Amino acid sequence: MTVVFNLNPLNKFDGYYLLVALTGINNLRSRSFQFYDRLLRREQIWEEPSDCWTLAAYAPFSIAYTVWVLGYLLSAVVDWAVQNMPRFIDFYKFNLLSGS
Repeated sequence: MTVVFNLNPLNKFDGYYLLVALTGINNLRSRSFQFYDRLLRREQIWEEPSDCWTLAAYAPFSIAYTVWVLGYLLSAVVDWAVQNMPRFIDFYKFNLLSGS
């Protein structure tokens, strides 16, 4: 599991630096977000045309992956908390499980 997590290029771990080496785009993450910043501000983009597709693809995939991982971790924590909540709490006392 650690190897798979580290080889994912969407966060700055080993896979990210492998992708940087393969594409030849240094500071891929920051340049990708700067690419979108300039695009949204309608400023001139000073990147090489051959790098634009990689920069345009990296930021949305990175954001989506990060949101997915954080959502999964949050759901796992909530699930763990619900399963390990003390059984002696009377939820009916707080009207949490009743229809009214």
